[in-house]
Amino acid sequence: MKNILNILMLICFTTLSFAQSKVNIKLTNPEGYEWAILYKIIDGQQEYIQNTELKDATYTFDLDKDASKGIYRVAYSMNQSQVVDFIYDGKNINFSINPANPFETISFENSEENILFQDYKKDILEEQTKLDQLQISYFSANSAQEKKDIEKEYQNDYLALENKQKSYEEKSKNTFAYHLIKSSRRYFSPTLYKTQETFLNEFKKHYFEYIDFSDKELNKSSLLIDKVIEYVFYVNSSEDKEVQNTLYKNSLQEVMQKIGNNETAKAYITTSLLYAFSQLENHDLLKIMLDDYYEKLPRQYVDENVVREMEAKLKTAIGSLAPNISWEENGKQNSLENLAEEENYLIVFWSTTCPHCLNEVPVLYEKTANDKNLKVIAVALEDDDKDYSIYKAKFKNWINVYGIGKWENQFAIAYDIHATPTYIVLNSKKEIIAKPDTYEDVLNYLNIE
Repeated sequence: MKNILNILMLICFTTLSFAQSKVNIKLTNPEGYEWAILYKIIDGQQEYIQNTELKDATYTFDLDKDASKGIYRVAYSMNQSQVVDFIYDGKNINFSINPANPFETISFENSEENILFQDYKKDILEEQTKLDQLQISYFSANSAQEKKDIEKEYQNDYLALENKQKSYEEKSKNTFAYHLIKSSRRYFSPTLYKTQETFLNEFKKHYFEYIDFSDKELNKSSLLIDKVIEYVFYVNSSEDKEVQNTLYKNSLQEVMQKIGNNETAKAYITTSLLYAFSQLENHDLLKIMLDDYYEKLPRQYVDENVVREMEAKLKTAIGSLAPNISWEENGKQNSLENLAEEENYLIVFWSTTCPHCLNEVPVLYEKTANDKNLKVIAVALEDDDKDYSIYKAKFKNWINVYGIGKWENQFAIAYDIHATPTYIVLNSKKEIIAKPDTYEDVLNYLNIE
């Protein structure tokens, strides 16, 4: 009986052991690094999987054997600005990186698929660089003979690139890497362009030549988003604001036509573009993206939280009339829109649980408390009024608003507040004219010493 139990335990242990795959990432320079987070890229977005602590200069993640194949991402810095991507194919993966430069130092010990894809990126980039340099040399060539020599070299290198691309596509058949390799291909003309204008026009014309937006496997990577972002914001660029906005509009139309009926890709690409224009504070394009593209998606792809967030950003754009804020004062209701006209208004979103706020806001109060041309409305975003009443008494020359519910407070939502302290300056018409980052910036903007 004891032997049977031992055998059953061994079988159970063996089954459990083989039910997982390990991903080991060794840092060649581990100093200053502690934790890492593993994400899966799904529908173009990061989906949290797990986190782990650095041990013996190595991050180790355990993945179920049935975990979906595709691109996974490891973020290993506090602000998640340092990341490295790899293909998970259901097998153990060991690789190393220099965390300061992961893209050029990544080295796989196993995983044929990752090794193949890394070799592809290195080899193809090398060939593409040769062709680009020959095209540049051709533009500056001074003699007919020099141009003829460049043309001959270009043709040879062009054939070499085509052969390498076909070879890697053949080698990667029936793998996830195949989809990446096929869609990473870049169009090159079989012959050199005679003018720079023709080169740029043809580059834009053929930019999406080999990208298959109907390939659902690409939704498991960031390739489609990366290509679209590059096309919209870098391929189509101008220093003139009006020209730039026209280029944006045209490129968006082109991108949406290219995406076609892949509604999943259209949804996450549109969402990414919304946040990109929001970050640039280009509210004209943000509104176009929201009204003409995002809200016209099939309803199952529209996230109402995203809609509300973007609408709040539009309402709090520079030049917009500030959303109203109301409060009770001496038993009576009052509001921002009912305040008598002042030269300027300052809205301060802060919290008694925010260390930065407790350092900055009291200093700001001392500097502004007696300014007759400025009316300050301090909205304290709180979960309870434990400490609020104490600070309300200290800030007696300000209008103090108790923002119960913290981030879910109606005024925090209306002003799209996600961090404290946040400062918003209004003019006499109560239009938003500035969003200073720090209290020093507030004082400088308002010329307060």
